[in-house]
Amino acid sequence: PTRELTRPKWWKMSTEAATSVQTAMDADTPPEELARLAAKGAGLACLVASNVGTPAKLLGELGSHKEFDVRQRVVENPNTPLNTHLKLAAEFPAQFLENPSLDLLFLENPNIISLMPDASISALLRLPQTPDYLVTLGISALGDYEGCWLAGHQSTAPELLAMLATHDSKYVKKSA
Repeated sequence: PTRELTRPKWWKMSTEAATSVQTAMDADTPPEELARLAAKGAGLACLVASNVGTPAKLLGELGSHKEFDVRQRVVENPNTPLNTHLKLAAEFPAQFLENPSLDLLFLENPNIISLMPDASISALLRLPQTPDYLVTLGISALGDYEGCWLAGHQSTAPELLAMLATHDSKYVKKSA
């Protein structure tokens, strides 16, 4: 008689894990399933946050995730809601600038800088790859605290200091 081979318990778990990974990466996965998978752990939450099929509402929730890697993938996803993008730009300015939806966001809302938290503007201004138009808009939108901080920071480029010296705020001008 032949004996039927049974797979060990870990084999089944491995197959389930592989299925979860595939489902989390599938752009056609229903939103409810993506939310369920993201709640299972940071690894799956990263995959869900990277999925271009993940709805904006879930990406907004994942934008507050405790894990750094999850938040980073949220800011890289073009479906992320505007307010989440703007908030996460403070933590991930380079990824914010690399997001393929950035140009579209600026076309839809030319005053986008006015919606950005000062910490996000300041983080973007410290990056050498920030486009000139964003630097100009960012300098004028900075509040007193962030403007003074940026003016006093040792790594602030001389060109930025010159721009800060023309800021509307007398405190920022004085700090520059």
